[in-house]
Amino acid sequence: MLVRGLLIEVYRNLVARRAASVILAAVAAACGIGVAVGSWVVADAATDAWDRQLSRGASAFVVSSSLPGVMDARRCDELQGVSGVRAAGAVLASTTGSFASSPDARVAIMEVTPGYVRAVFPSATAALDGVAIGARVAQNNGVLPGAYLRLLDGSQSAMPVAVVDDGMAQRINGIDNAVLVPKPAVGVVDQCLVEAQPGAAKSVEELLVTWFPPEYNWTIVPLLTAPEFEIDAVRMMRDSPVPLLAAGAALVTGLLMWAILWSRRQDLALYRLLGVGTRAIVAMIWLEWAAVVLAPASLGVAIGFGFFGNGDILAEFRAYLVFPLCVYLVGLTVIPPVAHVLLVIAKPVDILKGA
Repeated sequence: MLVRGLLIEVYRNLVARRAASVILAAVAAACGIGVAVGSWVVADAATDAWDRQLSRGASAFVVSSSLPGVMDARRCDELQGVSGVRAAGAVLASTTGSFASSPDARVAIMEVTPGYVRAVFPSATAALDGVAIGARVAQNNGVLPGAYLRLLDGSQSAMPVAVVDDGMAQRINGIDNAVLVPKPAVGVVDQCLVEAQPGAAKSVEELLVTWFPPEYNWTIVPLLTAPEFEIDAVRMMRDSPVPLLAAGAALVTGLLMWAILWSRRQDLALYRLLGVGTRAIVAMIWLEWAAVVLAPASLGVAIGFGFFGNGDILAEFRAYLVFPLCVYLVGLTVIPPVAHVLLVIAKPVDILKGA
């Protein structure tokens, strides 16, 4: 069969069974949309859960020693220059006080290294020109970034406010009622708070084991322990039922096409009796499959992502996002070879006798 004749024959076959072809194409497209939307919904939910975990400190660690006053504040601060570390810092000194705008409200006034501000207030930037205050302090004193807080300490010293935390992610108990005053990393501290970049927590934790002198018996504790997670985002992706649903969708679509091919077994047998080569029949099956299954399925996937795929997906989850689509589309490719084996290799006379 010439290519032109083959294409004409495929077209005639599809038109002759237009109802079955339309139904099969609609099922393939609907399954493609369902798999795409299901994959995106799970990936988006997992990304939101991951963001919530990160905002609460899921990738942060507290490094401390059983011996007091042995941690060098400068060594803690130097962690900020290490690849994979988002922020690192420590508390240098702490006291309490109040402000002229709210004299009855006592707050914690903490001298900290600049990295500590970023580690406890996710909204803080690297450059700090002033103090950082918690959400409750801001509410009690009615201040915004750029305003001044005046201490009731006799000196009436004014503190420019550089950062106001939004209070959405309270990583340290009581930090919403604290004023953080950035100071140079000098002296010794009790703890070092280290936050890793997303996806780098494991490598940063391994680094911390050797970062400080080993003779002081350091302990490294995650800031947010597993029971505190609202939901394990990675497990949500791994346990998603969408890949199984994708395999089921491919199976249903394949069974429908197989039913159509089985109903045409006499036609395929006649092709062979009339001298049509096996390759031409296989090519015909592949072209019909591409027209009524692969193209609609791919279109359905594109529609699913185009209309429902809004939002950012974490890079670590993109592999999980693509996997169900591969299961569905690769599962569909099993249809033509199976049809080839069962319908083309079988003897045409036997097929006609059994009809």
